[in-house]
Amino acid sequence: MNAQPVYVIDTSYLLELYAVPGHSTQEAVDEIRSRFTDAVRQGARLYVTVPSIYELANHIAHISDGNVRFSFLFLMNGHRSRKKKNYNIAKKEHNGT
Repeated sequence: MNAQPVYVIDTSYLLELYAVPGHSTQEAVDEIRSRFTDAVRQGARLYVTVPSIYELANHIAHISDGNVRFSFLFLMNGHRSRKKKNYNIAKKEHNGT
């Protein structure tokens, strides 16, 4: 019986996987992405703990460059384009009644 590999992903791996500025190096990014690719090819189960997700988000929130921080929104949501949409938020009028 072939056991399916199981990996619990730590925050440090997520920081490298997403190449978060100030928390990753290109060498480590390449290594971690290679490991993830190998794990997926092996059919491994990958688990990410909720605290790791919060920590990743906290590191992203503290990126000083707003454009870089904004680009992570698209990366995390799987968008291929960095085009900003024009979101028109209609203001409710209050007539005082």
